[in-house]
Amino acid sequence: DWVLERTAADLAVAVDTMQGLNVALATQVAEKDAALRQREAAENKIEFIAFHDRLTSLPNQQLAEDRFGQAVAYAEREQARVALLFLDLDNFKTINDSLGHAVGDGLIREVASRLRDCVRETDTISRRGGDEFLVLAVYDPCDTRLYHPMDRAAARAQFGYADEHVVLV
Repeated sequence: DWVLERTAADLAVAVDTMQGLNVALATQVAEKDAALRQREAAENKIEFIAFHDRLTSLPNQQLAEDRFGQAVAYAEREQARVALLFLDLDNFKTINDSLGHAVGDGLIREVASRLRDCVRETDTISRRGGDEFLVLAVYDPCDTRLYHPMDRAAARAQFGYADEHVVLV
């Protein structure tokens, strides 16, 4: 009986020890998982910052060049066409100088937002810097539905911003 009692006591200690180790192991796994998620989120943020404009979150020139290469390859495979539209805001320096950089930055963000509203999700709008934007679109020349992002953009070009009337033409 003494041997059985001793074995049962040893077994109880072993079970308690295993449960404690399981809890410790689960805690370590959870901590490592959280650390990995934090690292992945940081890496994703770094990648986003590397390929997007800080002010508008639009793709930057490097990402636009990559997407242009992809668009050309796609167009060659699918017998489609690639369209590039370069936009420059005339007299933007005057807006910055007379109304201030905060208004100028707000105007750039508003232009980016309106351009996003004018194009398809598959198109790319990039900010090339300052007051310059690039729109990249792939289209099927046989498609009878015409795609005119600038028609939509022109309809939304006049607006007020920061108590100032601004017309984008």
